[in-house]
Amino acid sequence: MLQTATIHPTTLGILKKIMESSDLKQFNLVGGTALALQIGHRISIDLDLFTFNDYDSTSVIRIMESIGHLEIIMDKPPFLQLRIDDLKIDFLKFPYAFVQDYVELDSVRLVSIENIAIMKLLAVARRGVKKDFFDLYFLLQQYSLEDILKFFTLKIPNVDLFHIIKSLTYFDDAESDANPKMIKKATWGQVKKKIVKETQAYLISRPNIS
Repeated sequence: MLQTATIHPTTLGILKKIMESSDLKQFNLVGGTALALQIGHRISIDLDLFTFNDYDSTSVIRIMESIGHLEIIMDKPPFLQLRIDDLKIDFLKFPYAFVQDYVELDSVRLVSIENIAIMKLLAVARRGVKKDFFDLYFLLQQYSLEDILKFFTLKIPNVDLFHIIKSLTYFDDAESDANPKMIKKATWGQVKKKIVKETQAYLISRPNIS
């Protein structure tokens, strides 16, 4: 069952319309909203829809115009960013095929929690925002860091795993971000402490990783 308390009813309505469109079936919901709808940990305010396949942004725009008042923020393939009223919606061709693996809850296609964990590691490695670290904190309630890194290396081989691991404890860029609105209680201090503890334990258990 979707944890619908995590998004605004209008957002859920737009998401359902997107999922009902036969022309948008290649897109699956990813990111913090997909995670929140599955575990119910925080409020999320936008939609990220990814596909592994090529898509025609003009066709997507036409379909989205039928859903509500549309503003085109950016149309630079493979990235398309739109706004319907106050809702930001991103469409993206993602370079890894695992984004096509999904679970379906209440007719909504969601990338699995395991695959969201992989994408959160990618996000943090590039430049983690505070909500990414909060999401990672709750992912670490369900999986060990070792498990998440196993998911990662299975789906994205030949990466600098040491860089990924070290980036998990670089919080400086996120310090000035606003805290996400939480449903399940957690403080920024608790988030950082948990991630540092898990990362240090992993590195101690693997002294040769570099």
